[in-house]
Amino acid sequence: SMVPAFYAILEDIGYLIRHRKRRKADTLREIDEAFGYEELQPFMKQRKKLE
Repeated sequence: SMVPAFYAILEDIGYLIRHRKRRKADTLREIDEAFGYEELQPFMKQRKKLE
């Protein structure tokens, strides 16, 4: 299942947001890359509909 990996990514994003000493652009690029995993695409499309 992809769920544990997805939560690991969310934790990483939480870490990045809390430790924003790096440039925001770098953080956003990393988040984009993290959510670029093909396995997560169906979930991400679903989430966009919910927003």
